[in-house]
This record gives sequence, C-alpha cells and structure tokens, in this order.
Amino acid sequence: MRDSVPILSAKIIQNRPRIVCFVGKGIWLIVEAVFKKQILEASGTQVGIQPLELSVVKEEDTSASQTVPATPIKSPRKNPHKKAVNQFNWGLQSYKFVYDGPKGECLYTVTSPRGSE
Repeated sequence: MRDSVPILSAKIIQNRPRIVCFVGKGIWLIVEAVFKKQILEASGTQVGIQPLELSVVKEEDTSASQTVPATPIKSPRKNPHKKAVNQFNWGLQSYKFVYDGPKGECLYTVTSPRGSE
C-alpha cells in the first residue's frame, strides 16, 4: 500500500481538492508514514506535504495572532474509567498539502467507517 501513496499524491496535485477524507485509520497510518518521510527529505520547500499550523487569535487581544501546530481532535472514550491504549485522534490531521499557484492547500481528515468516532 505504501507504493500507492505517490499515485494518490499525483491525483491530489492534478485535481487540487481542498479536503481529502480517509475512511478508517489503517490506510491513513500508511499514508502518514510516507508523509513523515517526505517532510524529512524535503524540508524547506514551499510546496508539497507540510505540517499543518493554525493561526490562533487570542480573545483578549484580537490584533495579535499566534501560529501553533495543529493537533487532531481527540475522540471521547466510551468508558472514562478504562485506560486508553493507543488512542487514535480522528478528524483533522496535522498535515496539509500546499499547491503552487491558486487554490492554496489541501487538508486531511480521517473518519471512522462505523461513524461512531
């Protein structure tokens, strides 16, 4: 499956979507591993896969903003007394694909195939 990630990346570059949604975490974990490797190899470039950073505006001072790394939304545990083991963060992931030219960037999200997460 790792060999298919460059094909997926080429389709993303060609079609320039704003959001790509992965249904299920298995395929996302494979894609994420390839993204991490690409980020290490291409550090300093302006296009391609990059860590996602969000601009956060503080409520008390709307003129100042701070850029922070994005963190995926944590899924609530069904049983709060049960210890979490390798809890996966569903929703918006901490990567973006930056295009050269118009349309800006593509964000990645992961949903559960069961729809319960």
